[in-house]
Amino acid sequence: ARLARLWAHEGQRLFGDRLPDPADAAWCASLVEAVAAKRFPAAALADGAALRGPWLYSRWLGRAYAPARPRELRRFVASRLRTFYEEALDVPLVVFDDVVRHVLRLDAVLRAESGHLLLVGESGVGKSVLTKFVAWNGGLSLIEIQATRHYTPAKFDDDLRAAMRRAGVDRERLVVTLDEADEGSSAFLERMNALLASGEVPGLWGADDLHRLLAACRDARRSDGAADDDDAAVLRWFARNVRRNLHVVFCLNPGGSGGL
Repeated sequence: ARLARLWAHEGQRLFGDRLPDPADAAWCASLVEAVAAKRFPAAALADGAALRGPWLYSRWLGRAYAPARPRELRRFVASRLRTFYEEALDVPLVVFDDVVRHVLRLDAVLRAESGHLLLVGESGVGKSVLTKFVAWNGGLSLIEIQATRHYTPAKFDDDLRAAMRRAGVDRERLVVTLDEADEGSSAFLERMNALLASGEVPGLWGADDLHRLLAACRDARRSDGAADDDDAAVLRWFARNVRRNLHVVFCLNPGGSGGL
C-alpha cells in the first residue's frame, strides 16, 4: 500500500501539477487510479484507500522523503513562516491546506536538478512570497528580476551572467524569479528558454567575458583538485553546475502574459 501511494503521489506531481485546468487535473487523477488498478494487486491498493488523498510527502519533518500528517505539516509551516516574517519579509500569510500543498510542490521542484517553475495567478495571490519562503527555507539564494518595459536586454544579460557565475563557478544554489513578463519581453524569454534547455545561452558571453569565465572556472576546479582540461571540458563543467544549482521561477499574471 505504501508503494502504491508513493507511486500515485509521484505521478500526480509529475503530470497532474502541470495541468492548470481542474477538469484536466481530475482526468489525470482518474487515469492514475485506473493505471494503479491495472498494475498493482488489489491487496496493495487496500480497496482504494491507498490512493485517497491528501498525498503529502516531504523532507521537512525528517531527513527521509516520507508521508506526513497534514496537521503536523501545518504546524511546521506556520512556525517557519513566523521566522520568515521576522528574518526576511514582513508579509504575513494565512496557513491553510492549499498553502501547505503548494509549498510542498514548490519545494520538490526546487530540490530537483534542472527544477524550474511557471506560476500563473492573479497579482497578490502569493506566487512570489511563497517562492521566496521555500527558497529561504531550503537555504537557496534569491535573485528577483522584474521584466518591465524599462528593463533592457543588456541589463538582463548582465544579471543573467552574474547568476550563472554564482551557480556555475561558485556552485551556489540559486533561485531566479522572473516576475510579470510583459508583451515586450520576448528577448528575455528566448534567453531563458535556452538556459532551461541546456544550461547555456548562445551569444551571452562575449570574448572578454568568456575569457574571464574560463579563468574563474579553472580556479574553482583547481581548488577541487581537478585537471586543467581544455576549454570545451571546462564549459561543460560550468553548464553542468548551472543545471544543477540554478532554478528559474516565472511568476505570471494570466491577464498580462501575452508575450508567452
